[in-house]
Amino acid sequence: MDNGIKTSMGYNYYTYDDKRLINEKYWELSADKTPITVQYDYNADGLLSKMSVQKDTLYKTVQYQYLAKKVSKIHVETNATSGLSREFPILVYLGNLKKFPIKYDTEYSYDKNGNLIEWKNFLNEEPQSFYSYSLQYY
Repeated sequence: MDNGIKTSMGYNYYTYDDKRLINEKYWELSADKTPITVQYDYNADGLLSKMSVQKDTLYKTVQYQYLAKKVSKIHVETNATSGLSREFPILVYLGNLKKFPIKYDTEYSYDKNGNLIEWKNFLNEEPQSFYSYSLQYY
């Protein structure tokens, strides 16, 4: 099923397959002639497994891995220094990087109750940030 929605920037187009969004086309700026296209893929459990984003020669691929239906890792590859951030923002400064494409990973860990207790961000396999939670159960 195709669906077009008019916004202040023009039209956004969405394609669904059995209630799942599978393709999207939108424009970042009203004067922009080239749309951004996004293809969504799902795993056997119906969870989002991959987003492929394209605009001209710029791309961003976002892959999701799951453990017990919880996100365990998000892997991003892109050649875009800016833009294409709506699908998955990269939370590190890319301005000084000289080599593209880049790889950006976020790894998530959960406790035995399924609560998020830490996540780590990596840029080109180098650690960038680490966050942890300490939970007490009564």
